[in-house]
Amino acid sequence: MQLPSYHNKPTKQHGFTLVEMLVIVPVALLAIAALISLMVALVGDVMMARSRAASVYELQETLDRIEQDSRISSAFLPTYSQLTSPQGRNGGTASFSASGPNYDLILNMPATTANPYSGSRNLVYYADQPNPCSGTYQGNRPLTVRVVYFTTDNGNGTKTLWRRTIVPTWTTTAGSASSVCAAPWQRDSCPLGSTISATCQTFDEKMLTSVTVFIPTYYDANGATTTDVRNAVSMSIRLNQSQQVAGESITSSSTARISHVNGTTEQVPSAAPTITIDNPDINTMNNPVLTSLTWNSVPHAAYYSLRYRIDGGAWVYPADQTDTTFQITTARPLDIINFEVTPKNDMGAGSIGTLTYTKPLWTVANLINGWECYSPSSWPCPSYTLSSAGVVLLRGLAANGATETSMFTLPASLTPNKQIIFPVVNGGTSVGRFDVRPNGEVIWKTAGGNSGFVSLDNIRVLAQGIANPSWLAATAVPAWASYGGEYGTAQYVKDSAGRTHVYGLLRYGNPMTTNPILTMPTTYHPSLSAIWPTVTYPNATASFQVNSTNIITRTQGSSSWYAIAAMYYPSSTAATFSAMTLMNSWVNYGGTYVTASYTKASDGIVSLRGLIRSGVNTSGTIIATLPAGYCPGWRILSGVAAGGVPGDNASQTIGRVDVIWNGTNCDVKYTSTSPSAGNSWYFSLDGISYMQER
Repeated sequence: MQLPSYHNKPTKQHGFTLVEMLVIVPVALLAIAALISLMVALVGDVMMARSRAASVYELQETLDRIEQDSRISSAFLPTYSQLTSPQGRNGGTASFSASGPNYDLILNMPATTANPYSGSRNLVYYADQPNPCSGTYQGNRPLTVRVVYFTTDNGNGTKTLWRRTIVPTWTTTAGSASSVCAAPWQRDSCPLGSTISATCQTFDEKMLTSVTVFIPTYYDANGATTTDVRNAVSMSIRLNQSQQVAGESITSSSTARISHVNGTTEQVPSAAPTITIDNPDINTMNNPVLTSLTWNSVPHAAYYSLRYRIDGGAWVYPADQTDTTFQITTARPLDIINFEVTPKNDMGAGSIGTLTYTKPLWTVANLINGWECYSPSSWPCPSYTLSSAGVVLLRGLAANGATETSMFTLPASLTPNKQIIFPVVNGGTSVGRFDVRPNGEVIWKTAGGNSGFVSLDNIRVLAQGIANPSWLAATAVPAWASYGGEYGTAQYVKDSAGRTHVYGLLRYGNPMTTNPILTMPTTYHPSLSAIWPTVTYPNATASFQVNSTNIITRTQGSSSWYAIAAMYYPSSTAATFSAMTLMNSWVNYGGTYVTASYTKASDGIVSLRGLIRSGVNTSGTIIATLPAGYCPGWRILSGVAAGGVPGDNASQTIGRVDVIWNGTNCDVKYTSTSPSAGNSWYFSLDGISYMQER
């Protein structure tokens, strides 16, 4: 029988059918997913459990550190502001505060010579407060440091808690208010990334991240909550932390109640400081805009809070300081200063020291090179003042100096921007010359010394460092030019009181007749003519005339140089002048020349003007009398232009006018030997100016 073919033999089928696969695969995937989910859940639970444990540990460790610091501290503090950058709260100088919203924890802790927990540590004491370090210094004021716990914003709703140590300035060198008997163990800390320096010796400690709540609460001796942080005896800290772990938020919180047990506290400063003015008559650096104040060091004062006001204005609050001196730079002569100093330390504020002080009008100059006050019991010593418009006025008599020597130096802020030449009274009726330089030197330039005395009256400059004038260049007419060098270019400006100031040294021109020498815009010229005294080469008597269009020469003489220095009211300034009642046959010259009159500006400077003639020319004759309120404090000696008819240049000279208080008002006196005769002779009052004091 023939067997069937192999290929025709039935076969067995293995594996899954398509239908079976469609059923099995989803079931398998679900099983795997469930397994993975279970594993993830188990891992997440483990991570969360570990994170919770770590968070609890970190919270407890942080609270333990806070408790250690708090227990050895002597006080809790409500604020701390004695900070130098970058130790302030913002990495600058911002204060720390125990109140919201930041709730900084500020601890006052005694400085120690070693680790506070070392058995060999001792407290650090200030030297000579009150005992020397070689004696029983343990009763001295202790040096204390500040330990501050504060938070910084992470920008994600959480904060980071830091610990900063702040050590006051100290030195082991004797003789300083910050001298200590031993170096402290504690070191200043600063934000991470700060430059390590003497005031930043290490970095802040990062205590805890992801902080959501950090709030101390303070308690008094009765266990009641209190806002009087300094006198609290205990506190509680509430500290919360929130983290994202395995996609879930983990929140941990803890609270600790802590008492400080250290009794080494500072006493509140008990005495009010006594404030005095440093050299009230001769100010520091002889500068009338500087007021230097000093006060005694108050026991237990760690620093001083200051405030002052000028003429009843708003109070100014300088930064707290440890020094016992302060300088006010904004008060002017005759301003009234109210000044207060409050001694403070971390435990509170002491009694306030107060001083009310009126600044003197005049600052006495420091004379040099043999110069001396001339008869100081009868005449003022050389001195100077500053008006509210920034005009510096000099006054006084001096003697015994030599030619080409500095008499004194003005402070830097009270100097002109260029060298200026001034004619002055020399020994009664002679003319002399002073130069005032940009470096402040006031130099006697007249050959042959001085004839008994020299007067500084009528020297006035516009203070470059105070008035800050914007000088304009005057135009020299053809044949004339500015001298240059230290004298610069002829210039003019108006001050804040409306007066024109014009200064310059010209050369090469023709002074033989009344030729123009300088021109300025008409708004800087007076409406009527005025004649001013001056000097020309070689320190010879001269004068110049200021009219409505030009400044002109009036004197025959050398063309080597011709000095211009004047201060007057231009036609564009509506100044109110009062007419003088002339006496003893003196009358106004008339014509285009201004009549005898006077005025006082808002800055207290009295100005006289006018051209007069024909009066009694005996020395001591009263020309006119000015009312009280327009008088100087001392006798003023002024050199003035005098001579023949204004068009005659052959007889120009310098006369002298004194303004003297007579007990009721003041006399304007002819005190001269010229003009000597004739009704045509003139006498000019232009250029006489002084500070009103009576």
